[in-house]
Amino acid sequence: MLAAQATNDVGVAELLAEVKRHRQTLQEAGALEKRRQARRRAELRTLLIEEFSGRVMARVEREAELIGVVEAVAGGTLDAYSGVERILSRLLRQP
Repeated sequence: MLAAQATNDVGVAELLAEVKRHRQTLQEAGALEKRRQARRRAELRTLLIEEFSGRVMARVEREAELIGVVEAVAGGTLDAYSGVERILSRLLRQP
């Protein structure tokens, strides 16, 4: 553990050296690259979810069959899980 007081310039150089040493250790172990890969995967996943959701909702709002599913869920004649299954099944059909 290191103590530092930036206002009195006590231990700052030692703290910086320790941070650099730790970073070098992580880099040599491959941990930094693993973190970068995980971050890029998470970013891709988030973007896919946002894009997919936006495209699905755009079609749900304009296609009569899908509007009917939404109305059935809203009216209580179809549960939400079944509604999702019907919508995805309709949208993911191969032409």
